[in-house]
Amino acid sequence: NFTAYPWLNVQPPQPFKFDVFISHQTSADFADIKSTLERLGADEVFGFPISVNQGYDIKQFLEQLQSAESMMKNSSSSRYQSFLKIHTKSEEAWRRAVLGSLCGSPGNVLTALRTLGSSPNIGVIAPQGYVVQRSIGGASLNDQIITKIYTVEKIFTRNIWNMQQLYREMHHKPIALYDSTKYDLTFCAGTMFWSRYEDFQVADWVRI
Repeated sequence: NFTAYPWLNVQPPQPFKFDVFISHQTSADFADIKSTLERLGADEVFGFPISVNQGYDIKQFLEQLQSAESMMKNSSSSRYQSFLKIHTKSEEAWRRAVLGSLCGSPGNVLTALRTLGSSPNIGVIAPQGYVVQRSIGGASLNDQIITKIYTVEKIFTRNIWNMQQLYREMHHKPIALYDSTKYDLTFCAGTMFWSRYEDFQVADWVRI
């Protein structure tokens, strides 16, 4: 857990390309979103239709990763090095705070990309103030609403088994299921973060 202070006045030497993978409910929604993102500089925008947009961001995220991996296998170049995972939040204050921390300025974006590129021991960059640590519960969270939602029991007791099972299937590694009370684990509230693309490669998508 660390703080990456953004270089707020740093501008990229030139615009860099980025793609967007987005879930949407209707074709009209996607057309509007795609048009807006392309005006903002997106190179390509890929849409994934869904029927319900509530509580399924990890499933959608894994499906988008699978699509990206298939696309890269058919490409002669390594298309992605890093990615930013974000999703909608009904709580406006929470949404604005998280997005502001992760990508609210060119400095935030460049800091994240340069940190991941130069610090191999750092795997995930979470929004500042939205990391829950087991030993201190929700005391590190900025928003009292989130503290009420993300209890230690919910994160580290009920959810840990699912997290470990998913890890085992993604990487084919027979890790032992352990008692989460014995480890001072951390959790990114809201599951929005920067990371390296290669760290989320899956050995066999059929098993997911």
